[in-house]
Amino acid sequence: MEIYCVDLDYRAVSVDNAEPLQIVWNTRNRFKVRQFLESERTAMQSDSFDVLELFDGDQSIRDMRRRYTVEFFQLFNMGYQNYSQGEWQVARRMLSCTRAILGTEDGPSSALMRHMEFPYKFEAPREWQGVRELVTTVAVAETS
Repeated sequence: MEIYCVDLDYRAVSVDNAEPLQIVWNTRNRFKVRQFLESERTAMQSDSFDVLELFDGDQSIRDMRRRYTVEFFQLFNMGYQNYSQGEWQVARRMLSCTRAILGTEDGPSSALMRHMEFPYKFEAPREWQGVRELVTTVAVAETS
C-alpha cells in the first residue's frame, strides 16, 4: 500500500474578501454551473491532464508549497519508509529532524513520533505490518 499526499501551508495565503457574485440561482444558472463542473471533472480525469502543470501554474498552490524544501521531503520520506518497515530508531532520527526543520512543528512527523514513543518506546511491535489503525478520540468539555 502506498500513501499519496500533498503538503500545503494554508497560512501562506489570505482569504479572498471579494463581494459575492450577484447571480440569481434559477434553474438555468444551476444547470450551467453543473455543466461547467462536469466539464472540469472530465478534464481532470483525462489522460492528458497534467497535475504538475496545475501546481506550477497556480500561484496559491505555489505559495502554499514554498516552505517545503527538497531536504524536508527527502528526510520525511526516509523517516516514513523506516517507520513502515519497523525500523523505528532510524525513523525517530529522521522524523525528529522533519518535525522542526520548517520553523514550526510538522504535524505528520509529530504524530508518527508520538505513536512510536507511546506505548512502544520506539520499538516496533513483533506483529508490525507497516500500518496502524487510526483511532478517533472525542474530547468532552467539562461543564460547571
